[in-house]
Amino acid sequence: MPLVITNDSHHELFREDKLLTAQDLSGSAIIEDEMELQFDFGAGNFREICFDGLHIGYGNADVYENLHLTIDMQDVPTMVSLVFVLHGNLVSHLPGSAACRYTSLEHNLMYNPAVFERSEIKKQSGMEVVNLSFTKDRFLELAENSGAVLGRLGEHVAGNKLVFLNKDCNQPITASMLRILTEIRNC
Repeated sequence: MPLVITNDSHHELFREDKLLTAQDLSGSAIIEDEMELQFDFGAGNFREICFDGLHIGYGNADVYENLHLTIDMQDVPTMVSLVFVLHGNLVSHLPGSAACRYTSLEHNLMYNPAVFERSEIKKQSGMEVVNLSFTKDRFLELAENSGAVLGRLGEHVAGNKLVFLNKDCNQPITASMLRILTEIRNC
């Protein structure tokens, strides 16, 4: 059950059983996909690119009713994710952690060794999110000898511990980050 979307009444609205595989995420071939989605519960577009242990996903959506997403990625390697909410609101629930609430112009880094996540997205227009994820192995490779903060995060990731850049609150997206995220979305 990789991705299931339900509404407040727990009625299944959408199900996607085929997500990227470990081979897709870790291989050297560049894999790109672009989707235009139109459903009764919402509409949007999403683009993703992956190669060499890096996954870049971004898109925007208009959400017509409250949604609940359940993601269970048993066949995918665990990922370290940088989540950037440019516009909108969402709540992410990870096992063993308090809810992580994102609002416009916030970001955080997280590692979830449980490969299971629930999220809530309230009815809203113009939601825009960018996600940069690294396989565990790729992140550990990049974090090695990259400074104290990444070193500490890398130790927790290597120990399969739930990790947040900041567990208590998300960080603001800076003007420099916005410029880089714009470049990523325009490449």
